[in-house]
Amino acid sequence: IRDKTGMSLSSRNSKFSNDQFKIFNVLGNKIKEHINLLKQNEINNLDQLKIELLQNNINKIDYLEIRNENNLEITKNYSEARLFIALYIGDIRIIDNFKLY
Repeated sequence: IRDKTGMSLSSRNSKFSNDQFKIFNVLGNKIKEHINLLKQNEINNLDQLKIELLQNNINKIDYLEIRNENNLEITKNYSEARLFIALYIGDIRIIDNFKLY
């Protein structure tokens, strides 16, 4: 189940403070925006997304990768790929993945 920004709902989300919940919503919107750009081939890497996330109070990014959903190899072919993320808002780890096709 996903919220309006496209982020998956999790019991961890109930641990957010009001400020962290606002960061979570910004995170969801930024990811959604970049997924649309990737799908339209308007960008071809995640560098700008990493910068924007770090500028919006994401404490640490464990990974932000595009991988083939069948073999999990890093890929630039989005026809069978997903964006995989793991990052922290405060001390709460957020993990998710998003289809790019």
